[in-house]
Amino acid sequence: MHKLKKMRILTIIFFLTFISCQSQNCDCGGFIDWESDKIINIYSDSNGKTKIAELQNDLENEDFLTFKILESNKDYFKVEIKREMNDKRISGWIKKVKEIAVYDRNYSGTENLNLYSEPNLNSEVKTTVTEYQTDYYTIKDCKGKWIYAYREKDGEVFEGWLEPNMQCPNPYTTCN
Repeated sequence: MHKLKKMRILTIIFFLTFISCQSQNCDCGGFIDWESDKIINIYSDSNGKTKIAELQNDLENEDFLTFKILESNKDYFKVEIKREMNDKRISGWIKKVKEIAVYDRNYSGTENLNLYSEPNLNSEVKTTVTEYQTDYYTIKDCKGKWIYAYREKDGEVFEGWLEPNMQCPNPYTTCN
């Protein structure tokens, strides 16, 4: 009996660990690259099997896709997504692609922007950006309000966890 109880406890621990590794909660914003006309498929499930909608930036009218990330797994983000000039939101899962973007708020030419190795200010700095750049970062992952940001420019890679107050999820303007 004691051995059976131990096996049940280990099974429960394994199951809870497995579930927690599958998906993590997020509370971040972003946009689809405002220069992209790529169709973004929205799925009802976290593995991209059942498509429920297709959305695309309206480049002609400058009506761009913005979203709030609610959850993240290995390949998909769960989002509330909409065109910015329309309040009709769609909830679903989108594949992690390079067009999923955010800007940084490092507008000062004299301050450095740190990208961290973990989603907290006490972790090691993975990358330091020494000047403001107008290019967006691809959102690779999120955890809580933190975004794992990635950008490559002139052969140099900038990547790491971007703190919440340095994120700008607005494709139209700066976030001052």
